[in-house]
Amino acid sequence: MVLDGFIFPLVLLPLLFVVVPAVLLLIKYNYSSTLLLLVYVLSGLAIFLTAIWYFAKLEASPKMGTYGKRIMGIQTTDLNGQRITLMTAIVRMIVKNALSGFLMIGYLMAAFTAKKQALHDILAGTIVTKRRP
Repeated sequence: MVLDGFIFPLVLLPLLFVVVPAVLLLIKYNYSSTLLLLVYVLSGLAIFLTAIWYFAKLEASPKMGTYGKRIMGIQTTDLNGQRITLMTAIVRMIVKNALSGFLMIGYLMAAFTAKKQALHDILAGTIVTKRRP
């Protein structure tokens, strides 16, 4: 997770080179707040779609993990050790961002479950395991 925290912003850089100047120009020239709100909403949507592409698409790929997970030698699978679907990966990502980070309780659950699953893994029916050779 820490490695992906460094890698994901690099993926966002091209998007930020478009969004940040656009927002600054809108503020500088006092464009309507409606247009500024639209830019914020579209930027948020673009970041969300980029996150889906990075986290969910990579975890549902044949490599079964993000670049950070690959570096650490781990992968995300279903409970049978098979590759997860894109929809499962999206659900896992959304639940992870919405619930697991709340006071870190979702992550702490992994210490107390038999399969060492965090809350988002339990709800999505996934498990993080060591990478197969």
